[in-house]
Amino acid sequence: PLTGFSQADQDYVKQAYGRSLFAEPQPFDDEGRGGVIVASAKGRVEVLVLPRDSYSEVKPKARAVIVGESITSGAILTTGSGATTDLLLTNGTLAHLGENTKLFLSALYQKSFKGSDQKASELTQEVSPSRTALKLEEGDLVLEVRKLSKESSFLISTKIAQAGIRGTQFKLKASADSAELSVLEGRVDFLDAEQMATLVKTAKKAGTRKGVPAKVEGMSASEQAEVKQAVERAKGASASIDLNRLANVVDGLVAWYPFDGSAEDMSGNGNNGTVYGAILGTDRY
Repeated sequence: PLTGFSQADQDYVKQAYGRSLFAEPQPFDDEGRGGVIVASAKGRVEVLVLPRDSYSEVKPKARAVIVGESITSGAILTTGSGATTDLLLTNGTLAHLGENTKLFLSALYQKSFKGSDQKASELTQEVSPSRTALKLEEGDLVLEVRKLSKESSFLISTKIAQAGIRGTQFKLKASADSAELSVLEGRVDFLDAEQMATLVKTAKKAGTRKGVPAKVEGMSASEQAEVKQAVERAKGASASIDLNRLANVVDGLVAWYPFDGSAEDMSGNGNNGTVYGAILGTDRY
């Protein structure tokens, strides 16, 4: 037990454990990959899929998302002014992106599983072990993360802070020099700009800036209502998606050709096509 150590040693152990929660996730032995399903989109919502093939001669271009499509890791999602989007991760996590938000899907590792007719919005725990890493460049992100298994991890990074999650409802807001975490339900480990880990529990929030450690405060009733409303919107948008759909995505999206004037595989898997005798044009719709 820690009680046998000095207070300084106890603090060191707690901080070391806290920092271990923020390690970059590693793939499973079967190298399974999850994905993100676009459940709804309002206004200008775009996706930029970065090619995994570093030798690709085609420079990727951002395009409008398609409601219902699945997106793999290595993609960047952005929302414009007044725009929002609801996402469903294949581990069952619900996400809502507010306006002027930029989110990078860093890693989406997940073990395959057998699908069913159960609705994803009804889940209380993840459908299979998963290791997720997201990077919130700027803007607002609200998440409902299902209870994770011991093999799993869920990490969100901003430019100055990180959040390690085990299962909760919360909001993370980020800018170039600040980050604020608001926990509606559950608990989140928050690594601030000073690299100090702080536990943020239900109805609490913590903010940090460069040179300023995190300070835990209570959430106001209006702040709690805002997060709850965003979670409910995401649930409603994904209400028709069942575990069969999630399982199909995890089993493997081989390629994605959006017919946008290019034969490049936009899934990020590098399965680029070659055009023979066809004249490519832009989407007339």
